[in-house]
Amino acid sequence: MIQALGAGPLFPLSMGMLYEVFPAHQRGLAMGIFMAGISVGPAVGPSIGGYLVEHLNWRMIFYMNLPMGIISLGAVALILPKSARLRYVSLDTFGLLTMVTFLVPLLLALIQGRHEGWDSRYIQTLFAVAISSGIAFVVIESRQKQPLVELALFKIIPFSAASVIFLIGTMGEFASNFLIALFLQRVMTLTPFQAGQMLLPGALIWGFSNLLSGRLADKVNNRLLISIALMMIGLAFYRFSHIDMWSTPTYILSLFVVQSFARGLLQSPLINLLMVVLPKEKVMMGSGLRGLMNGLGSTFGVSMAALFVEKQQAVHALTFSEDQSLSPIGAAEAVTAAREHLYSAGEWDLLPTKAMLLVRQAMLDHAAVLAYRDCYLAISLSSLLSLTMTLFLQTSSRHR
Repeated sequence: MIQALGAGPLFPLSMGMLYEVFPAHQRGLAMGIFMAGISVGPAVGPSIGGYLVEHLNWRMIFYMNLPMGIISLGAVALILPKSARLRYVSLDTFGLLTMVTFLVPLLLALIQGRHEGWDSRYIQTLFAVAISSGIAFVVIESRQKQPLVELALFKIIPFSAASVIFLIGTMGEFASNFLIALFLQRVMTLTPFQAGQMLLPGALIWGFSNLLSGRLADKVNNRLLISIALMMIGLAFYRFSHIDMWSTPTYILSLFVVQSFARGLLQSPLINLLMVVLPKEKVMMGSGLRGLMNGLGSTFGVSMAALFVEKQQAVHALTFSEDQSLSPIGAAEAVTAAREHLYSAGEWDLLPTKAMLLVRQAMLDHAAVLAYRDCYLAISLSSLLSLTMTLFLQTSSRHR
């Protein structure tokens, strides 16, 4: 939470500064360069993190942020110009308190629900506090003269449509990253470092496509770019829903590259359309709301993907146990093959029991693969659903 308090304002402040410094016809390119810079982290982070976890200690992942933070702080002091606010804005204390008591219990419930049990009193209490605080937050913010969050911005239809696309896209992105990391390490038995290297090309392609989309956003219909990107993302996720334990790393890497390219193609034009419909004095608030959508989407995406996979794996495992003819091979043939494998390996003690346990584990692994595929199919459908939101986006740019 302390880290999030510091990192949360960085993106909206950066967006606001870019929109103040660059003229309207260069903002798309500015967005592309900015997002390409962000891609450096996802490009090298998984590989470095995998190496640190595998060869040193997981705590090094957090320690290495200290020198980077010091360097960034020095760069801010030396490079960024000083600016003064002409108007004093009071802090909406009640809005802040109700927002915190809405988001924190909600996120805790989503994160801990799988372990504590969704019907436990602890989780139900968290949801009750979140719902009541959320209602209070909406009521308070709608009556404040200087609200913490200007909910009235959502009355602007293109802004709301772009926000929904951001929310669904972020949920799908983080859910996919979560699933592919599990699949590579659990199903394909890659080490954390190897899995990080598998994600490296996609992150580099994401940075390149951000630059490309930033340049195109200043010259091409932004709604067209967004529609093409969403269709590519939906298609990539649909192909992900057909992977299995025999899929080659090259095939999975190619799908991840396509998804990353489309995701980068989406960012700059969507941010451009999100901001262009707002009055100049509301750009900073709009960027903050975009950051909120991103934060909620990342948390919801991972939590819902984990819950969905867990439920679907249980469903598939139960189906296999009730009708063993649905398993990849017949149950009798699987047990026979397992016994022969164990016998040849010298595992003669308790051979029937070990064979049954081996078959059971194989069925659970296959059920997990089917659960991953179901989740990817759901993500694909959600991406295509967000495509309908492009009908409400503004097609013409307003130069301010």
